[in-house]
Amino acid sequence: MSLLLGVDIGTLGTKAVLADETGCILASGQIQHSISYPHPGWAEQDPEKEWWGEFVVLVREVLTKANVTPSAIIGISITGLVPTLCVLDREGRSLRPAILHCDNRATAELKELLENYGLEITLEQVLPKLLWLKKHEPDIYKKAHVILNPHSYIVYRLTGRKTTDFDTANIFGGIFDASSMTWKEKLCVDLGINPSLLPEPLPGTAIAGGVLPEAAHLTGLAPGTPVIVGTGDSFVTLLSAGVTQPGEMMIYLGTAGTAILVRRPLVEVASTLHISNRPSAVEFCANILTCGQALNWYKNNFFPETPEQEFFKLVETQARSLPPAAQGLYFLPHLMGRRLPYPQPLARGTLFGLTPAHHRYHIFRALLEGIAYEFKCGYLKVKEEVRRIVVTGGGAYSSLWRQIISDVLDKEIYSPLHHNTALGAAYFTGYSLGLFTDFHKMREQWNPVKDHHKPQLQASVCYRKAFNVYLKLNRILQELY
Repeated sequence: MSLLLGVDIGTLGTKAVLADETGCILASGQIQHSISYPHPGWAEQDPEKEWWGEFVVLVREVLTKANVTPSAIIGISITGLVPTLCVLDREGRSLRPAILHCDNRATAELKELLENYGLEITLEQVLPKLLWLKKHEPDIYKKAHVILNPHSYIVYRLTGRKTTDFDTANIFGGIFDASSMTWKEKLCVDLGINPSLLPEPLPGTAIAGGVLPEAAHLTGLAPGTPVIVGTGDSFVTLLSAGVTQPGEMMIYLGTAGTAILVRRPLVEVASTLHISNRPSAVEFCANILTCGQALNWYKNNFFPETPEQEFFKLVETQARSLPPAAQGLYFLPHLMGRRLPYPQPLARGTLFGLTPAHHRYHIFRALLEGIAYEFKCGYLKVKEEVRRIVVTGGGAYSSLWRQIISDVLDKEIYSPLHHNTALGAAYFTGYSLGLFTDFHKMREQWNPVKDHHKPQLQASVCYRKAFNVYLKLNRILQELY
């Protein structure tokens, strides 16, 4: 029996799945972690403790649960949040906490890059943060030997090889040549960046190497087990959700929220994993930095003592009894700025329309609706191309939220059996090793559709009016940020 291991380093947790080639999950595990906010607009994590440390614990956990010999695992693939700046010294030690995609500190550097170099980049990407590091923490920058993202950091710890996949390289921030699949060394030099800091770009399906003896000792994996180069979570989440064909859109309800439209069959770009070469492969329609994170904020402030499972059951039941549009209450979910489709880095979360008649369950419903409105902003830009929508991610376990999204978009939506990107990483392992030749088994056998929702007429009419108010609020508040 061939076993496949997939691991997802997420923004607020790490997940692992061990599956066989039929998609049967033998064991899975999850460890939650947090984001550090040392200053307003900053967002950081500890790579050693929260990425590698959790990876080691989870791999041992799934091996124990499944009660299998490590040699039965024929390969490992890791995915994770991107783009993120993780800076290592010559010995492979992290020089500082990693700077996450949702970090807003490099606004001045981004402005300079846009004005002086004409690069089509965003605040999430690595380059502005790297220039910030060079300017504000020069001692750390001088010690830097390589910069990596979470999945490539784990690959490095397992194999000793400093790599990244083409797709992740392309979202470093304008310093990767998409035609030659190489770094733009001259541009790097012009920017004052040493090109040697950049990892080796490879196809995401390539084998980076085998598990080193020391890593095998720590994790319990068999020495020499193939480790796939892997890629960021966008591609793997699309794969896991079965959103692989043109005209299909994925709405992902994770720590961040993302809406992605597929324009080319994903299997056509899997060998290079260059989906960021927009719009040829996919279109990133919406990016909400604080999606599930807004829910965490809500729970921590309104239900701090309630266990998580009880919390969701309670608030869903109460919020479901409230009318659409939360009786005139609006929640703008820009707790750490606004990204796609309308970038406003300085935007902030807003609760509008609060009256004595509103209570905390109104706020919860307004929060779910506000995020759905943001998805609609992105959906409307490509509406004519969308023939099928799949909602996935941890938030998709909420039937209320799924129905709200269907009503707000006025579109039928589907939801798969599993909402676990690590499962997609396990399948990607098999695909990279030649066990699978396409992605059909993922959507038909590994993770088929479980639920679907149709828009409710009265709710959709109500949300159409509320959405116009939401748009107006954003326009008015933009002048105040």
